Amino acid sequence: YHSQDLIDYYSTMGVNFNTEKVNSTDGSEINRGHALSPNIGTAVSSLVEYMDEIGVDVRYSTRVESFILDESNNIIGVNATDYNGNQVEYYGNKIVLASGGWGDNNNMITENWGSDYDGLVYGGSVGMDGTMLNAAVALGADTEDMNDPHIDATLEVTRGITITTNVLRNCGGILIRQSTGERFADEQASHSEIAAEAMHELGDEYYYEIFDKNALNYSEAVTSKIESYINMGLTTEYDSIESMAESIKVDADVLTKTLDAYNSAVRGETEDEFRRERFYEELKAPYYVMKVSNGVACTTGGLKINENMQVVKNDGNAFDNLYAIGEIAGGYLINYVGGDSLSRSSISGMLLGREIVK
Repeated sequence: YHSQDLIDYYSTMGVNFNTEKVNSTDGSEINRGHALSPNIGTAVSSLVEYMDEIGVDVRYSTRVESFILDESNNIIGVNATDYNGNQVEYYGNKIVLASGGWGDNNNMITENWGSDYDGLVYGGSVGMDGTMLNAAVALGADTEDMNDPHIDATLEVTRGITITTNVLRNCGGILIRQSTGERFADEQASHSEIAAEAMHELGDEYYYEIFDKNALNYSEAVTSKIESYINMGLTTEYDSIESMAESIKVDADVLTKTLDAYNSAVRGETEDEFRRERFYEELKAPYYVMKVSNGVACTTGGLKINENMQVVKNDGNAFDNLYAIGEIAGGYLINYVGGDSLSRSSISGMLLGREIVK
């Protein structure tokens, strides 16, 4: 209900969208993905610049670790460690938890998802380890969807620093097994969850993501992302199927058959064997290859909140002054459609900010 409101609100702070291209996102049947211009980082950088302009006091490299309670066990502030390693306290009559998920906590992964998911590559922000979620739970906060194993198919494994599904889903990339050189799933289905599930069952040590220079022409946001992969040395370029097959140690004939079958489906001559329906361009040399695996980019479970974004207790009542927005809140990501997470987080912040000001 507030998506257009958000776009208008963002524009007042210098956050702009590419109005020339609204993309189809994974899990969506219509074009509904509004790309930020010039890239996805624009929202963060523009908002930070705006906060600087109006004098918002941001304490960087400060880790919030626990709540401060009064004599009646009401939350009145937080304990933290600042960038110099000093213990500091912050007080407020409204406290908003916006500290992200808990994918950077392998113990929580295995506790909630099971030992089968032990040791997954993590591709989100460092420090999203559930510290404040657990602090709220210790005070009686309720949670939901914590047992939903949300894994993504394309976590880069060479350096373990990024998730690459945007290239995969929208720009014609494919996934192949490192052991056979064959595709194994619809790479675009349900935020790559279909591919991730297949990868988990197949159990290869890693997989290869293959795309070509056509992806660089898809949109300015995608171009920026791919160029960053290249500049970071995460990709390897090959001028032929034979050289690619030799390097990644798969049979050249099998890899040729894989690419031929995919390109035939792109041209509409045959039906894709994995029922993939959305394509971009045929894959042609030069090819770019990235080594990827299953991993965690975000977690779907989190604190239970009400319609006012107040954290709900186990007894069904809400904390008066404790709120949760974004990935730390559960109840919406489990039915993820591309773009929902950023939209939900941003709109929640906008609406809650307005309410707190009142």
